[in-house]
Amino acid sequence: NPLGLSDFFQTYWERTPLHLSRENDAHFASLLSIADVEELLSTQTLEFPSAQLTHSASPVEAADYIDGANRILAKQLVQRYHAGATLVLSQAHDRFADLAVFKREIQSALQLRCQTNVYLSPPGEQGFNPHYDSHDVFILQVAGSKTFNIYDGGVELPYSHESFQHGTHHCGALKQSIALEAGDTLYIPRGVMHDAVARDTTSLHITLGVYAITLQDVMVEMIHRLGERDIRFRRSIPASFLSDETQVRHAEAECLHACQHPDLDQASFRQAVATLLDDVAVDAAQNFTGCLSQPNSLITADSEVQLRRERIMGIERSDAVIRCRAQGHVLEFGSSLCQAMDQLLPGSWISVRQLLITTVAERESFCQELANAGLLNVR
Repeated sequence: NPLGLSDFFQTYWERTPLHLSRENDAHFASLLSIADVEELLSTQTLEFPSAQLTHSASPVEAADYIDGANRILAKQLVQRYHAGATLVLSQAHDRFADLAVFKREIQSALQLRCQTNVYLSPPGEQGFNPHYDSHDVFILQVAGSKTFNIYDGGVELPYSHESFQHGTHHCGALKQSIALEAGDTLYIPRGVMHDAVARDTTSLHITLGVYAITLQDVMVEMIHRLGERDIRFRRSIPASFLSDETQVRHAEAECLHACQHPDLDQASFRQAVATLLDDVAVDAAQNFTGCLSQPNSLITADSEVQLRRERIMGIERSDAVIRCRAQGHVLEFGSSLCQAMDQLLPGSWISVRQLLITTVAERESFCQELANAGLLNVR
């Protein structure tokens, strides 16, 4: 906000950084606070590298703040933080409940894999030298302020495995400096060279990392699916391939012919995308809030049910099945249940008796499966 998703993807996604400035410095305060980080250090056992320190000017050795079992020694970590090091908490959604909910909601909205890291920097300090990320990032400034510098250089749309390598990837000229204040958001496309320096107060920010589904991912999935059906894609390249010109020409012809396979069509493309979106859904944290407290086990024809629409990431139909892509899982039902699902999708309360399913037992079983998956309110 205030930029809509459609405008964002058309104008900024994978193209150029975007800074959204807000008047409200508490915009992200509900997600995290410095007090939450202090409580984490006080109540949980942390291990390296899920918690670590970094400093751009003078590297911090992990041995200075961990024990022999890689456990964080909080006292030593705090000491080195006050000496100028930045505290990094990786996969922070695994530690903070509010971040877990936030990550799940963003992953559902974008239908892309996400993660959250937390960075706490002392005033005037810099954790990392110029670098690029191999995934797109959204910087959510929670407290304090930080200057983000954007440079020439980097790699255009790197794959996730093409991480920044010091000495290989070089920083170019400064292009832009952005003062990020509490409540602001900064989007940085993958491959864009940048660094950040805390200003005159302690800086706390969340980095939301987003992993794109690339066209290459879709093509690989299409070939993988085709290889399960067509034996030609499983044949090896002959051992004499490099030395026998006849074998070379034969292998080339077979490969090119196979790539013109009639199954490499629009339907195959959509099936591959669906498989990748399934992976994103399964990766999302499940939401079972209310599943134990409400009387799911007592669903009868007289019960009233309501679909938790916000937990549905997508619905797909075919002649044989209806597939419900939800947070943490994908459910499949026979196509005979399409009408009942259509009745539930608006999110209004409806009696089980009113569902357009042939038998009472089938209605109750259908509702029970949705309820057990955390997708149905029952009363």
